[in-house]
Amino acid sequence: MLSLHLSIPPTVHRLSFPLRWKIKPKFWNDDAQRARETRQFEKHGELNTFLKNLSNEVADVHRKLINDKIPVTHDD
Repeated sequence: MLSLHLSIPPTVHRLSFPLRWKIKPKFWNDDAQRARETRQFEKHGELNTFLKNLSNEVADVHRKLINDKIPVTHDD
């Protein structure tokens, strides 16, 4: 089983946060960083929607920090 993590570049030091999802490697599309759409893994839609929403939220926060000229550090 693969444990999924949220990694946040492009900071100087990569930030990584564990997610509470695990997936068998055969159901993971490494290039797309999403679950493969297959009937064998019925929760692929739920997982992919979760990942898309999380990615959008992170991008929104990152954009707001940049616009407000607030540096992102490990101390935050």
